[in-house]
Amino acid sequence: YIDDLYNINGYLYCEECREDHEETINPYNYKPEPTFYNCENENNGDTIPLYMGVELEIDEGNYREETAEEILSVAQEDRLYIKTDGSLSSDGLELVSHPMTYDYHLSEMPWKDIMRVAKENDYTSHNNGSCGLHIHVNRNYFGETQVEQNMAIARLLIFCETNYNY
Repeated sequence: YIDDLYNINGYLYCEECREDHEETINPYNYKPEPTFYNCENENNGDTIPLYMGVELEIDEGNYREETAEEILSVAQEDRLYIKTDGSLSSDGLELVSHPMTYDYHLSEMPWKDIMRVAKENDYTSHNNGSCGLHIHVNRNYFGETQVEQNMAIARLLIFCETNYNY
């Protein structure tokens, strides 16, 4: 049945063949359907929660494929995926989380263990000159209408521009 197939890079595979075609490190344009994570009883239902997706680039490390596999194992695979990025060397990895609430990132996502694996394999991020950190947020957190969202985002940008020292 079509519902039992796995779409991997545009091709459909059965459960048995799937593992032969899955990639640990996905191409730059890979974007799976997002899964949203929040802590149990975190949202009271009155407001839209803020979800954040993290893209962390790491580079200049060793054992790229093995490091990626270990990071996915530590992250329990469904919460994180790994991609290539043109700004990184051939050893670089872009770690991308699915959208999560702040509390979920702090209490459930094993970021310390993920960073431990990266460090053990000599990966760096903040001080190697090629990496970036991007945090995506859900637009509907900023308001119900396009105008409300744009105004809230503009205020956030003005705050960042006036308080961030380049």
